[in-house]
Amino acid sequence: MTVPSVSIAEAARARRAELQARAHRRSVLLPATVIGLWLAVMVATDQLGRAGDNLAAAVTMVFGSFVAGSTPQGGGAVAFPVFTKVLGVTAADARSFSLAIQAIGMGTAAAIIGIARRPVDAAALRFAVPSAVSGFLFGWFVFQLATPSGPLLKLAFTLVVVTAGAATVLSRRDQLVEQLRAVPIDDARRLAAVVSAAFVGGMASALFGSGADIAVYLVLTVAFGLRPSIGVATSVVTMAAVSIVGLATLLVSGTLSFGLPTDAGVDVAGMWFAAIPVVVLGAPIGSWFASRVSAAALARFIGGLAALELGSTLLFLDELRTDRFLAGAAVVGLAGTAVAVRAILATRATVAEGRPVRHRSIRRLDLDVEMAR
Repeated sequence: MTVPSVSIAEAARARRAELQARAHRRSVLLPATVIGLWLAVMVATDQLGRAGDNLAAAVTMVFGSFVAGSTPQGGGAVAFPVFTKVLGVTAADARSFSLAIQAIGMGTAAAIIGIARRPVDAAALRFAVPSAVSGFLFGWFVFQLATPSGPLLKLAFTLVVVTAGAATVLSRRDQLVEQLRAVPIDDARRLAAVVSAAFVGGMASALFGSGADIAVYLVLTVAFGLRPSIGVATSVVTMAAVSIVGLATLLVSGTLSFGLPTDAGVDVAGMWFAAIPVVVLGAPIGSWFASRVSAAALARFIGGLAALELGSTLLFLDELRTDRFLAGAAVVGLAGTAVAVRAILATRATVAEGRPVRHRSIRRLDLDVEMAR
């Protein structure tokens, strides 16, 4: 006797609801545990007052942590420009804070991605994470020897964010009929692109505290057609790994100290203490949002962040109007951004032409039946 498909669908819905409820409980438990440990440590070490003195960092990371979890632009994409352009924090301290706070926030988001079994490109991660971490360590060594000036760092960060935003928004013109759940990297050229992008992104993270996530998202999703929600999750896991290594590097090198503020008078550790409970909640919420929002809405959000970053640089970076070298670097950098965006879009167009798959509607019943199997 044939079992009616409706019965199968009802069983599938019940099973899915059970799995979702179980994953939700585990997802809530992890942030609650981290916040509980944070509170216990703050009370035991008498640091609550210090955290309270740095509430500006916590306020900044309300939005920054959401961005970290929902887009390929980590929390540093908010912390770095706000700290350096608005709060007067040095680029080095902003970088240190970004790495330290992302190790907690994006680390929690990455753990919840695993707990909730949200899809990631596991094959790409096996190559992207080691390459990004290697790029970070290499960049850390190089930039300790020769660190660019603060204004140049701010400009470079803006160009990176604008490149990501422009490529993501413009890529919507070349629609991929079939978006991939995993990028096939058995091809040598595609593998080389993933490894190279992750390495360069890791180097950028050594400067800004962010970059590996942007690079991995651009190459996997914008260039090669990985589904955007999967691309964001994959970039979050990559940046979490880099940030954890970055935090360890900051502690081992003595760059981040839990004692007195830095020479510039900035209490990086205090800002970190203040922002931890915020990012532990914000980054997972952002990750959940990215898994639910449409690709078009996600692209518009990323583009809006890029426009905001560009506008803030033009408004707050006074050296652009007084330093001819910096102004020239901005012109050259924008030209390089245009070339990079064009190359990314050319790759995407090639992918779109090489995979002409017909549109087909998928009914909700089809998905429920598939889950029941």
